[in-house]
Amino acid sequence: MVLFMFAAACRESGSAKVETNHSESPNTIHPQKKLSTVKRDNTNVDFTVPVVVFVEIKSKDIEVRGNDSYSIYSFEENILFDVNKSTIRQQGQDKLNEIIESINKRYAGAEIVVYGFTDSDGSKDYNKALAVDRANTVKLYLQQKGNIGSDRISVRGKGEQNPISTNESENGRQKNRRVEIVAIKDYQMQ
Repeated sequence: MVLFMFAAACRESGSAKVETNHSESPNTIHPQKKLSTVKRDNTNVDFTVPVVVFVEIKSKDIEVRGNDSYSIYSFEENILFDVNKSTIRQQGQDKLNEIIESINKRYAGAEIVVYGFTDSDGSKDYNKALAVDRANTVKLYLQQKGNIGSDRISVRGKGEQNPISTNESENGRQKNRRVEIVAIKDYQMQ
């Protein structure tokens, strides 16, 4: 059984923050505000599409891949979050602002799907919950700072599914802990 923990959103010092204590057992549930999430995943996104260059993306920490149908903005979780946390770091806010500029320039009105991934350390339920919390935090940031409507953004907490590297080394685990934001042209929410 997959445990979904949705986090309460609050604002603190101008940053989007989700209150979640990931040092507790993933079975601990706190009263929280549920963020809307679309529960389907038939977007048919190929995460191995080629790297593309968008001039508005200046940070070397952000990789953009895409094709004629969608673009994938990707970065490792240490850019956005501290270990086992879902509060966006200041440098993560700067990176998200670059992505917001690009999305608003290239994908105004398009649908956005935020994917959260983890490594395989910890239980599958814990990793899934952490991935969902982080994806929801990014969704909230896109809404608040990018003025992107909540009806345009959905989240997918993948947890340890779809690793892009081995979980046998620290370097590989770091690559697997990531958030990817997919902007899809002509995509209709169902």
